[in-house]
Amino acid sequence: MTEKAVTPQPRRVYPPYEIKKWWEKLNPLDPANQKPGDRAILARLRHCQTVIEAMSEPAFPELVQNCGVEHGCDLERVALAMAVMSYVRSDIPGKKNARIIGPTEQSDGDDASSALCKPLRFRQLLGASTIDECYRVFRQLVNLMGRTVNVDDLVKSLWNWPRFPGSEKAADQIRVKWVYDYWSVGGGNKSDNNASQK
Repeated sequence: MTEKAVTPQPRRVYPPYEIKKWWEKLNPLDPANQKPGDRAILARLRHCQTVIEAMSEPAFPELVQNCGVEHGCDLERVALAMAVMSYVRSDIPGKKNARIIGPTEQSDGDDASSALCKPLRFRQLLGASTIDECYRVFRQLVNLMGRTVNVDDLVKSLWNWPRFPGSEKAADQIRVKWVYDYWSVGGGNKSDNNASQK
């Protein structure tokens, strides 16, 4: 019997997971991270006015390689996530970001006065399509949330939010999910809503 040469399969990578790991490594305030983090990278990224500027950060090529991406749109997604995540200070897993910023009380009609992010600003978030529009509105959102977000939820959202050719369906799906979570409607949000009312 002859043995066939085993060709190693390329490692399948999920870019949002790699971006979250990158953020955890750099975040100096994470108690689980016993290292001081790298405030310089985060500070340089916070000074970027555009996503293209974030691509000039020396940490960008390494993260791109870790994410296993090679194409233009995916490169821009990585840079978008890097730039927005530089504003995040702490992670609050378990509750979706759209639910956190949505109305906390059941309201009648259009009353959303208890929402952290008012409906007009939320519509601006939903309307962001280009990479730099997404950077602007998500940066504002992170600051509005006190720089404490559900990191996993944010990174996955950032990855799917921009409307690149061929990715419109994923962009629409993430927006619909955010609308459901914001207004606390749909079957998957009952536990989040009940927890916020206790």
